Amino acid sequence: MTNPLAPPGWYPDHQNPQQLRYWDGVKWSEHTHAIRPGVVPSGPQRTDRRTRLPWWQTWFAIIPGLLLLVPGLFALWRRPVTTNVVKSVVTAATVVLFTIAIAAPDGAEPAADNVAGSSPSKTPAATPSSTPEAPKAPTRARVPAVTGLDLAHARRALVKAGLQLGALDQEPSAKPAGTVLRQTQAKGSRLLLGSEVRLVIAVPYPRVPSVTNETQASAARHLRQAGFTVEATLETVTSGTSGLVLRQEPAGGVRFEPNSVVHIVIANVVHPVVSVPVSNCTPGYSPCLSPASDYDCAGGSGNGPAYANGPIYITGSDPYSLDSDGDGVGCES
Repeated sequence: MTNPLAPPGWYPDHQNPQQLRYWDGVKWSEHTHAIRPGVVPSGPQRTDRRTRLPWWQTWFAIIPGLLLLVPGLFALWRRPVTTNVVKSVVTAATVVLFTIAIAAPDGAEPAADNVAGSSPSKTPAATPSSTPEAPKAPTRARVPAVTGLDLAHARRALVKAGLQLGALDQEPSAKPAGTVLRQTQAKGSRLLLGSEVRLVIAVPYPRVPSVTNETQASAARHLRQAGFTVEATLETVTSGTSGLVLRQEPAGGVRFEPNSVVHIVIANVVHPVVSVPVSNCTPGYSPCLSPASDYDCAGGSGNGPAYANGPIYITGSDPYSLDSDGDGVGCES
């Protein structure tokens, strides 16, 4: 702005002659307005009207002055009693005064041309009635409180306030899916009309993977990929396969808060030692016959060294040959 004293108003934009820019009295603002066809922009305009001259610059004063000046100087130089120095000084002074009178500026400056790139003059012309109305300052909207609302109601509240729903961030929560957990612009803050408001909405907790009968390494990997922390304990059992998951808490398929601990129980199989009792009976006989090198029926002709009192029932083999007739009973008489 070349003329800082110009009052606030709309003047031709020096960057774009097709629009007006607002001068606030100190600097150019960012507000512009297109020039409507047929509308004369406000500000200084070109004028062809003649500027009114002071009386001593009119021809009525110039012509008599010239008529008096030339004869006067001629008479001065013909005057014999005046020295040449005086004649020269008077002549020079007259020429200087005449030159100053001719070169003096007019009483009023002509108005500057209204061309693109020119700055408004000190006193802009009055704004014509057809000049476009100055645009209002950018409208701002107040951010409503939408935390706790479902997404559909939050969107309607923002649109009603003159704003738009922006990007959505998701966060696992125990609240119903789609509930607004947070809003990035605080309630009551002011934004430009049509601005976007970003929201954080609830999504369901993830489900715990079922890892029963998986190896400890596989189960831990699946649980961590699902967003959980793993805690494992060993349990001694007498059957099954060591290293497999016996059970988990919480169970597979349950929705659980991310980063929570899932407990898994790992099998540690230990097989018991089976002791075989030593028998004091010879197998195949009932009642029991203590082991001996040989048995004979008591009262018979055998020479022992051990004797069995019948009847002796044969339940298996007959190593002592007590059942001579093969009917399954020995030492019958």
